[in-house]
Order: sequence, then structure tokens, then C-alpha cells
Amino acid sequence: MSEYLPTLRTRLLALSTLLIVVLPAIWFAGMGYMWLIEHGLKLDTQAKPQTLIDHLIILVALLPMIPVMVCAICLAGIPWMFVMAHTLSWEDIQYFTNQKGPRLPLLSDWLDRLWLHMVRRRRPDSPTNGLSR
Repeated sequence: MSEYLPTLRTRLLALSTLLIVVLPAIWFAGMGYMWLIEHGLKLDTQAKPQTLIDHLIILVALLPMIPVMVCAICLAGIPWMFVMAHTLSWEDIQYFTNQKGPRLPLLSDWLDRLWLHMVRRRRPDSPTNGLSR
């Protein structure tokens, strides 16, 4: 028995909607953080660093941008999951639910629970769904 594979159209739809929703969130998070660096911390982002201290200040100022962008990806991923939960067929949902990449212990568990909650209504009825024990 061969394993189910979604159509190329379905895969392209999932990837394109992910890029349309998540990439702008990453861009806005990065630009918002740079605005905060320029206007909040009053650092000149256009100036060329002259000394080692200038390089270190830039490094320390820009390192927090990484978690900001990770948060933007997670927050933008939630509406994307909602859209995918309502547009994909049940077979596609099962396929994508089983295709998991690297796991982050707390975040991955929370996102898995959120995804399963979103697709719960899409699950086809089985003969035992209405029966009590």
C-alpha cells in the first residue's frame, strides 16, 4: 500500500500561503526592531563602525532581533494554521500533521495542541464517535 502524497497544487498552495503570511511578519518585526534601535536607543544605523567597541555595541544591539523574529514567525503561523485547517482536505491535514521537523519541547507541544484543536471539526465522523462507553 502506497503512502498518501498531497498533490503538487496542494503543496504549492500551502507553501505560497505560508510565505505570503509569514514573510511580511518577519519583515515587519525586523523593521520594527530597527526603528526601536534608531529611535528608542538613539543608535545611528547608517554609521560605519570605527572601533572594536562600535562593532560590539552593534552586535549586542542586534542579537535580540533573533527572538523577535522567532516570535513573529510563531504569531504569524497561527493564522496560517487556521487558514490551512479550513482549506485542506482531511487526507492533506493528516499528511501534513505527520510531517514534523525539528522539535522545540514546550513550543512544539503547544503548537501541536493548537493545530489539533483547529482540525478537530474537520475530522470525518466515525461510527463510534457518538457512542459512549
